Amino acid sequence: MPFFKSQTEFSEIFRQVTGENWVTPWFCTTRLHVRPEYFREFTWSTILSDTVLNRMFPLWKEPIELEHFTTFAGFTGIISTGQLRLYWVRKRLSDHELQSFASDHRLHGYIFGPSPYYVELSEQLFFCSMTQPQSGDEQRLWDNFGEKQRGVRLRFRVTSKAADLRPIYYGGAKRTLLSELNHKLETKTRRIFLPSSISKIGAFYLPLGFKDEAEVRLLLRKTPHVNGWGVDGVNEYCAVPINQPNPICALDLASVAPGQNADRTEIQNLMMTSRFASVPVL
Repeated sequence: MPFFKSQTEFSEIFRQVTGENWVTPWFCTTRLHVRPEYFREFTWSTILSDTVLNRMFPLWKEPIELEHFTTFAGFTGIISTGQLRLYWVRKRLSDHELQSFASDHRLHGYIFGPSPYYVELSEQLFFCSMTQPQSGDEQRLWDNFGEKQRGVRLRFRVTSKAADLRPIYYGGAKRTLLSELNHKLETKTRRIFLPSSISKIGAFYLPLGFKDEAEVRLLLRKTPHVNGWGVDGVNEYCAVPINQPNPICALDLASVAPGQNADRTEIQNLMMTSRFASVPVL
């Protein structure tokens, strides 16, 4: 009886927080583990976890045009190889990737210990930062990623496949849907909900100080089912072909915009001798 009571309380609170009225007590008994400290879906079910993920980070209507700022050296590599690299999240742990999410959501088991779990997760998730045209602080984007206008702004037409494409949520004083859900669950049941999509949720969450970047993130979990894995120094990456069919995402180069301090002639010459000669240089 206490077991079913926990399922009932979970379903009531989940419906209250998410507005998803199909989450009934019976539904939860068929899909939900009840542990002393948490609720978790059975391994074959992700519907509750996906509900939380999609409510917190809505999928974009695709295809969508997004911009990627890079240095001149980065641009040269992209054009010469015909690939855009998704680097592992571990490359940005100094910016509190994953750790800020775990801390803000009181997932202390992900942070503490000799080998924190968020570090392990950071080696399984690969991403590329983009932004919607005219949505972020463009000067900051040029300064931080575009080599202070000596680099290049690339515009891509993106349709996700194996990779997820979602906007970043910037943390702050306001509770997220997951933190609100777990606050109510913990108060009522002394348990929290651990979504199976917890690593994805954490990878779309950054500290409030990065809000001006208005990032849209292309995220891929490491899998043997796609090719293109490599190592650049100490950082692993997955290379996504541009203007070519692939299982990760459709990535079509729409335009190239040199920064104000960039060598425009050199950029034009590089484009003209590449497979992207027909792509306009703005």
